[in-house]
Amino acid sequence: MIAVGRGLQVGIDVERIRSMRSSAEILSNFFSKAEEAWVRSHQDDEKAEAFIRVWTRREAASKAVGSGLMASFLNFSVPAMPHSPGGFSLVLPESTGETVGLKRWWMRDLYPAPGHAGSLCVENENPEPSFWRFSDW
Repeated sequence: MIAVGRGLQVGIDVERIRSMRSSAEILSNFFSKAEEAWVRSHQDDEKAEAFIRVWTRREAASKAVGSGLMASFLNFSVPAMPHSPGGFSLVLPESTGETVGLKRWWMRDLYPAPGHAGSLCVENENPEPSFWRFSDW
């Protein structure tokens, strides 16, 4: 999956929903307290999807702002909430030279294929992305 934007920054991530042995360690050592609490609030059979949902949001956001995943754990958190069909607004840090400001972004959850979750992060407010699916040629 790719995201292309004309005149704006975008970030996207897709992951297969799966249980990970290290998810509890990642939750407690890297995720924000709100992200960790939201994932842990799910029933056992829903925790893997909740974890991957937050992970893809974080990956998409870090790609959009160009910070790198590890820097994202230090500098911001992403909304830890159920899927919203229209997406949701968030504010992320933006580095501009020596100073760091804040910038408004829009995030949407994606369901690209059964057993997969993804997120798209776009600068500005509530854009209307176009989605295309290409299959075997």
